[in-house]
Amino acid sequence: MGLLIFATVFWGLSFPLIKALLLLQVQLWPQASGSVMVAATVGPRVLISAVVVGLLCLRLRPLLTAAELAQGLWVGGFGAAGMLLQNDGLRYTAASTSAFLTQFYAIAIPITLALRARRAPPWPVGVSTVLVLAGVA
Repeated sequence: MGLLIFATVFWGLSFPLIKALLLLQVQLWPQASGSVMVAATVGPRVLISAVVVGLLCLRLRPLLTAAELAQGLWVGGFGAAGMLLQNDGLRYTAASTSAFLTQFYAIAIPITLALRARRAPPWPVGVSTVLVLAGVA
């Protein structure tokens, strides 16, 4: 439980920190386009995480199938693209609004699935959704 709270605190702090970094970049590099600034912010994060995960999983490489490797690359690519779009949007909105919109999927997915299935979600999902909503509020 302690690690979950720790991770959540740093996740929440990342929005105002990245927003401050983007504002600082505008002052230090006013002629740069927004896309370049966003790439300069996200690029090192994605590169460092790819290297760390790659090194941690190096011994598992012989066990991976080509399909698993391709799926991992696709998921990583979509994750990186999502971070680029999220940080680009952060240039135009408040950090709290960006965090809310980012976290909204944790509420929207269970509600959408419940509506599609036309039945209430299992109680752990319902309780978790209410807790996420309370946390976001």
